[in-house]
Amino acid sequence: AVVSTQSTGRHTVNKEEKQKARFSEVFKSDCPDLDAIKKAAWFGCPRQDRPLVWQILSGYLPPNKSRRADTLSRKRSEYWRFVAQYFKTRTDANFSSLYHQIHIDIPRTNPAVQLFQEQKVQDAFERILYIWAYRNPGSGYVQGINDLVTPFYVVFLSQYIDGDVEKAD
Repeated sequence: AVVSTQSTGRHTVNKEEKQKARFSEVFKSDCPDLDAIKKAAWFGCPRQDRPLVWQILSGYLPPNKSRRADTLSRKRSEYWRFVAQYFKTRTDANFSSLYHQIHIDIPRTNPAVQLFQEQKVQDAFERILYIWAYRNPGSGYVQGINDLVTPFYVVFLSQYIDGDVEKAD
């Protein structure tokens, strides 16, 4: 990976090291200040911190470290309850056109990236997009929303995979 650097007078400061130090300081506390996280993220986020930072800043996880595991467990359970409750409706006459549009968009998601052509990933995207559209009828599903899910999927998956997620098997 290419590491960008900044020149400050006679010293060359590694941008990535500055980012790591900034987030290390922010996350010293078990309950980091949300404004401090936002401020640190404004200048870029180190790869290893990005999933947590995005989850906190999007409101998915709380800043309070002691509450994160329970919150994550609750949200995962909630998601699977939604899948059990709503995903079966994809074949109902009222929702088949919604599912059809999602189903034809999924293979168009980053077709040059092998990860997005894997059946398990496509199945996950179908569930994510269908549940979201079903629960948000005001906006529903429109072509291209699959491309909005992609960066979140890649960033959140990166915490479980070493190296480039898009090249992972």
